[in-house]
Amino acid sequence: MYMPFKGPVKVKVPSGEVVNCYYLYELAERLGRQSQTVRKWEIAGTIPQSGFRDKFNCRLYSEEQMQIIIEEAERAHLRPGRHPAHTTFAMHVSRRMKELSDRYMTPKKSVAV
Repeated sequence: MYMPFKGPVKVKVPSGEVVNCYYLYELAERLGRQSQTVRKWEIAGTIPQSGFRDKFNCRLYSEEQMQIIIEEAERAHLRPGRHPAHTTFAMHVSRRMKELSDRYMTPKKSVAV
């Protein structure tokens, strides 16, 4: 299996901000889950798509996105063996990720000096 290097990948977003992003397997490690599980959550809509990909089309998650997912997993007591559909996990992650996405995707206005 292809394992990209570990550590942040710098991604410039439409707002002009440069954000550190990490590969899906790093998020999975921090959640104590397998990469396949996190991929399934994204495909099923349990977590929103991150919106970031590398040049090989591998999923990337910003530090803030990872923090949201991890915080909400802890809040929902989402341990291995507990399915997220039986919790409010998806609802809270979706709401918080939408707010973050709006910030990333809104271009900064130019200010005349």
